[in-house]
Amino acid sequence: MKKLKKGICFMLVCAVCFGALTAMASVSADGVVYGNCNNDEEINLKDSLLLRQYIAKYDVTINEAAADVVNDGKINSRDSLLLRQYIASYDVVLGPSTTKPIVAMKVYKVDQMLASSNLVGRSVVEDGVLKMEHTTSGIEFMADCEGDIAFEVTCSGTGGYMGVMIDDDFDNMVRVTLTGGTATYTVDANLIKGTHKIRLVKVNEWARNQMELLSVSISGELTGEKPQEKALKLEFYGDSSAVGYGNLSNGGSGKGGWQWQDSYRAYPAFCANALGAEFSTVAASGHGVTTGYSSTDQTYKKFYEYSLVSSQTPWDFNSYVADIVVINLGSNDRSYYNNNRIEKPAEEFKAACLELIASIREKNPTCEIVWCIGTSYIVDTEYFQPLTVLQEIDEELDYVHFKKLNNVGGGGDNHPSVSGSEKAGLQLAEFIQTEILDQQ
Repeated sequence: MKKLKKGICFMLVCAVCFGALTAMASVSADGVVYGNCNNDEEINLKDSLLLRQYIAKYDVTINEAAADVVNDGKINSRDSLLLRQYIASYDVVLGPSTTKPIVAMKVYKVDQMLASSNLVGRSVVEDGVLKMEHTTSGIEFMADCEGDIAFEVTCSGTGGYMGVMIDDDFDNMVRVTLTGGTATYTVDANLIKGTHKIRLVKVNEWARNQMELLSVSISGELTGEKPQEKALKLEFYGDSSAVGYGNLSNGGSGKGGWQWQDSYRAYPAFCANALGAEFSTVAASGHGVTTGYSSTDQTYKKFYEYSLVSSQTPWDFNSYVADIVVINLGSNDRSYYNNNRIEKPAEEFKAACLELIASIREKNPTCEIVWCIGTSYIVDTEYFQPLTVLQEIDEELDYVHFKKLNNVGGGGDNHPSVSGSEKAGLQLAEFIQTEILDQQ
């Protein structure tokens, strides 16, 4: 087996299950026990899991009245957070007596945040503004705070999505809908007073919109210390499946807009979360190695070198050196040549792949590289043989691994849905853990 050349201290943390809480929360006049979502007369992690599945639109049955633990007529991430705090023995109350403290909020400009922050993905600070074009770019910071979170941001075009994650709670990340222009948005975080890690990230691809973070408002103070960085760093180069194209849709066509995509619910995010890793996604729908889906100029070179693609601002590759790089390109090459019945010599495609691999290796000298095929399966045709080429490269370079991902659909335009993306991400995480990390 191939071994990771750079030593990585890496641990997977197992979840610890709490015992059932026999003490009940508030009871309504109609006998509803707030928090007892599954009607089993106990409030425990089973209720928390069921509530999270319900919020994520799984096909589950829940006591909706009992699930509204914030008692605001809605069932959302606020209820999930409050229920988990109750189960963990925080000093909170479920049900009608829940009150939302009114605490003054303090505004922090981006420059004021840097001492307590890490930049995420390919974000950059220019003139006191955090600029985000690549998907999954943003900022994470540490704060001693409580209550809600607000942020002021400028979004181009008709709008976009910003993801807000608190204390690494991946499953309950909040997706905030932005309008075009500059506005302030408030997240009902319902934070218990204490130290929290807050991550704000752009979850649309660069071609859909650009964002600029101007300030963050919290009820509390920044800690002055940066969040602890994760030991394992991943970087993903890819196309539409990497940016979550159409994953918020339940099928149908014409789902290329920002409204239908969330890159924090695409396979790179699920893979990184399963491995406890940091990650950066550098990708764009319709692009490939030698050509794109509809045009020969739609290649990775259009965005590979840049932090801000629109202004061709160079990216400082020394600021993020990956341990493992995942490439998932080739689907659009195959589609273009096959659809147009153009014969593409395997040698030319192989040379282009080797050029990309060499560049990645130069910038990440000790990295292992995984070249994926999928989530839309590539097959060799009489016009083009990408599968054969990539298998040859896998045999020739001992730091390149070849992996097929299962075909998954269910989303818009025959792309993966959120659940399909999760399956692909977990499959890739298992491959990385078994074939690379366990072979150190």
